[in-house]
Amino acid sequence: MSARWPSSTFLKIYITKLAPVVLETALIDRMLHRLKVPYAMEGLLHSLKVAYAMDGLLHSLKVTYAMDGLLHSLKVAYAMDGLLHSLKVAFAMDGLVHSLKGSHVIDGLLHRLKVS
Repeated sequence: MSARWPSSTFLKIYITKLAPVVLETALIDRMLHRLKVPYAMEGLLHSLKVAYAMDGLLHSLKVTYAMDGLLHSLKVAYAMDGLLHSLKVAFAMDGLVHSLKGSHVIDGLLHRLKVS
């Protein structure tokens, strides 16, 4: 029967030297696993924050671009409004000149009638 069971020397070495190492290794492995999980979660959170920040940045760029487009549209509309205003003024001035010419012609006709 003594051949089946380890010798007392082996048990003594296992208990004093090997068991603490095995136990310590298991504890270290478990501790590392516990550290790795939060670190992985932190990395995931960081990735999500970066993605969210990039999404926010893209949104900001889109809003800025839209605002720029809106400002451009407003400038074009204002320029078109100014152009229409200029055309109206020019047309009014043309009408005024035409009216003045008409008055002058009528005035000339009246003057001629008076002279005759």
